[in-house]
Amino acid sequence: IYRGLDIGTAKPTQAERARVPHHLIDILEPTASYAGGQFCADARVILADITARGKIPLLVGGTLLYFHLLRRGFSDFPGTDLAARQCIEAEAAQVGWVALHHKLQQIDPLSARTIHAHDAQRISRALEIYDSTGRTLSDWKKNQQWEPLPYTWHWGIVLPDRRAILHERIAARFHQMIAQGFLDEVAMLRASAELMSAPFWRMVGYSQARDYFEQHQTLQQLEETMCAATRQLAKRQITWLQQWPDIPRWTLEAKEWAKWVTM
Repeated sequence: IYRGLDIGTAKPTQAERARVPHHLIDILEPTASYAGGQFCADARVILADITARGKIPLLVGGTLLYFHLLRRGFSDFPGTDLAARQCIEAEAAQVGWVALHHKLQQIDPLSARTIHAHDAQRISRALEIYDSTGRTLSDWKKNQQWEPLPYTWHWGIVLPDRRAILHERIAARFHQMIAQGFLDEVAMLRASAELMSAPFWRMVGYSQARDYFEQHQTLQQLEETMCAATRQLAKRQITWLQQWPDIPRWTLEAKEWAKWVTM
């Protein structure tokens, strides 16, 4: 969604986007925040437009929480409170995200149980909602009004057959990013003073690359920290997918998924 964040987000190239129309690409400046409610509102408009033209929209990859909210029929939810978020991030800089996760356990134990102690983005969002509304995230979810979308969904999951294959692909992705100029991209972002507190710096890849510059790390150190963070993210995503046992799933190696997509 962010302009200027191309390599680190594996954004489709101009050639790919010319061949196949993509949506919600380059819609925001990097200083902006973007939450599940805004995504659902934007996606609803695009889905309606595509189906009205007699086409079938494909929702591929991305944030699993956003996909879950959209499919379930997300409606009203608190918007972003930048002042509250900045206070939370300042506190995290002093005491660390593990300490803030412990704080969340005291405030909202139900949400804390589903959020990893190192998941800075979700910890921040849960605390931000409580600080700005006085209600916990779990309370908002319990009282959430859902508006199901008028579509028939066909969905599937493609995963590597073995964890080692996933780790190999993560390492290969790192080297591809470096070859494409990821560090130059991060250097350009760091050169802008207004971007130094932008929310995208919490993203896997950009967070570790910023530490690489600020802590004068070696490329090997960057590879270790960035691949480790990506493996942790992948593990959390796989855990999340286990909540959906009814979804058809295939191994990456079997190629059966390609036949399903063309059906």
